Amino acid sequence: MAGLASQLRQLRPQFVERSMRSLTRAELLRASVEAEVVRFYERLANAAETGSAEWLRSLVKEWADSGPTPTRDERETFVPL
Repeated sequence: MAGLASQLRQLRPQFVERSMRSLTRAELLRASVEAEVVRFYERLANAAETGSAEWLRSLVKEWADSGPTPTRDERETFVPL
């Protein structure tokens, strides 16, 4: 599994860039989404390295438990993918 983790980490910049292009159009949204995409790929690599899906479970649970995207009058704090 370490080989897969290494490959995922090596390909992360390309994955993040492609994800950003397909998920966002607005610059303000891009920064929030990029941080989450980077977190996802790092945890995916950790899951591949350790063989434990717990790395991803906790992140997906956090996304599922998060509130909706804020309106124009609310401050943006977290944007679930």
